[in-house]
Amino acid sequence: MALAASKAVEVGDPLATGDCLIQPSGTLHAPFSLSRCLLTGSMQWDARDMQRVVSLVKLEVEHGDLANEERPES
Repeated sequence: MALAASKAVEVGDPLATGDCLIQPSGTLHAPFSLSRCLLTGSMQWDARDMQRVVSLVKLEVEHGDLANEERPES
């Protein structure tokens, strides 16, 4: 089953084995699992949305505590 951005996913909705969650750019998220799991992901940027992507990257650089991850060292 694939969950696309057109289907609203509530906070805390569980994904089943084999599910794929596709989120719109700029979606804040924090993956969490109650058991051991393998989580993979990637970022795909669309040329039609680059102005928004650049704005979000700038926002994260200016406010480094937005993400739930450590910032890489320069």
